[in-house]
Amino acid sequence: MKDGFRILQFVLSVIGRIYERPFMYGGDADGVELILWHYHQLQAEIVDRREEFDAVLESFTLNRQCCVMDSAGHYREHVRPEATEDEVARYVVAQWKAIDERLRIAVPAHRPEA
Repeated sequence: MKDGFRILQFVLSVIGRIYERPFMYGGDADGVELILWHYHQLQAEIVDRREEFDAVLESFTLNRQCCVMDSAGHYREHVRPEATEDEVARYVVAQWKAIDERLRIAVPAHRPEA
C-alpha cells in the first residue's frame, strides 16, 4: 500500500496534467471545474487542510460580489457571455491556479513521457 506522501504526489501530478490538458479530463469547462474541485478537495483532505480549503474557496466566491456560481458559470454569466468553451476553461484553470497560490500548493508541471 502506498503511503500518504506518495498518494499526495499522485494527486498533485493529476492536477498538473489537468492544467495542461483540461478538456481531456473534464470534457467541457464545467467538467474541468468539477474535476479540479474534487482533486483539490482530496488534496486538502490528505494534508488535513480541509477547513482552510473551504475558507479560501468561500473567499474567492465572496470576492466576486455578484454571484455564488462556480468560476465557469460566473465567467459565462458576468464576465464574458460570448466566451468560447476554451476561454471559459482557461479562466477556470487560472482561478484554480490562484487558489493553489493562496493555499501555497506546489503543483508540479506535467512532463510528457518520452
